[in-house]
Amino acid sequence: MNKLDIKGITNNSYVPPLRNVRKTNVQSSGTEIKQDKFEISNEAKILQAKSENVKDLSKIQQNIKNNVYNSDKVIEATVDGIMKELNIK
Repeated sequence: MNKLDIKGITNNSYVPPLRNVRKTNVQSSGTEIKQDKFEISNEAKILQAKSENVKDLSKIQQNIKNNVYNSDKVIEATVDGIMKELNIK
């Protein structure tokens, strides 16, 4: 069986968390105080949650460099998973 060459893994969907956000109070011509506000969209919240759930990929990247995943057992498990996903098996 041929060996599978696995390329590196990257996370391109990282959204950095908001930091150092300050509220500013502005007094209008009366006793009413207007406050600036910001809202974060649901899509941004979902992206943030996903990026926080990303595991440390350095161990996986090291395993790829060390050819840990280039074995018949790993390749067969990968093929089985793909076939199951495609409902082929």
